[in-house]
Amino acid sequence: MRVSGSGLGAAAGNVFGKALKLFFGLLMVVVILAIGVGIYFFFELGQRPSTKTDEIPFSITKGETFSQITDDLYKQAFIRNTFVFRLRARMLDAEPKVQAGVVNLRQNMTVDEVLESITSVRLNDRTVTIVEGWRLEQIAQVLAANGWDANKFIKAVREEDWQFGFLNDKPINASVEGFLFPDTYKIPANYTESQIVEMMLNRFGVQFDAALRQKARDNNGIYKTVIVASLVEREAVKPDERPKIASVFYNRLKADMPLQTDPTVQWARDTLKAGKDLSFTDWWKPPTKQDLDIDSVYNTYLNKGLPPGPIANPGLASLKAATDPASTNFLYFVATGDRDGSHAFATTLEEHNANVKKYQGS
Repeated sequence: MRVSGSGLGAAAGNVFGKALKLFFGLLMVVVILAIGVGIYFFFELGQRPSTKTDEIPFSITKGETFSQITDDLYKQAFIRNTFVFRLRARMLDAEPKVQAGVVNLRQNMTVDEVLESITSVRLNDRTVTIVEGWRLEQIAQVLAANGWDANKFIKAVREEDWQFGFLNDKPINASVEGFLFPDTYKIPANYTESQIVEMMLNRFGVQFDAALRQKARDNNGIYKTVIVASLVEREAVKPDERPKIASVFYNRLKADMPLQTDPTVQWARDTLKAGKDLSFTDWWKPPTKQDLDIDSVYNTYLNKGLPPGPIANPGLASLKAATDPASTNFLYFVATGDRDGSHAFATTLEEHNANVKKYQGS
């Protein structure tokens, strides 16, 4: 049986035509689906999971993956669709910009608003309390517990060139320890360690105001005043005794007597014991008789005059006491052992020895 060439051509044409129709049909389906997905995507971008306007803290842990963060946002009803959220984050290159910390979110936020919140500097401040009388290392430890680098903080305190008027009489190679004002700080989560130091120095300038600074300059200079204030901070418990304790230090300096204050020995001992170990926590234990012989320029039992620098970061009350001490003839004081932390003061060694025997039994 013969098949004509024209018959084969017609059959092939029919197959090609059907394939072309199928292709365009599928293409139309794809286009329609793409348009539908696009419409749905942009519709979802503008949607809000809820009308609730309450701000709710949302925590992002350091090292948490973006997928985990997305799932948490969905579980807490901050987003409606995890796929849309991830796709939008990819479009905006938002994933690498997410910051650890706590941010306040609302359930009536759009996808873009949520992404902006978790990638911008509007993260909640971290509240950090710096206690009066802490050493630099103790401050570094509490900052490390809140996510900052302790070593970077210490380096910024010791090595950076801080330009503040109240530091003008600070020795060139001295750190700004002593000027890290103790307070409760709300620190932005994106702050660097240097910015935290700057924040504390700014707070010092505000609290130890111009009038106090000028009085300190006129008396002993600001740096020496801060050194005395750090000694007062470590010795005093009762607020009304701070000016008296400051007067003892100044009276002994004037009389060319060694200060013989235990906190300087504690500072020297703990500095030697801790070294560069920032996990060390055994600060400020009472010194032993052996500790009094530690060979250190900070040991005021072995050396006359002030220690080379502040041994702690004093609060405003101690700074005021060191700037404006009480007018006394006291040269000695000893703890009474009372719960209120009071001291007995004396002008002569005989009186002091009597107080030591009375309150310490030796």
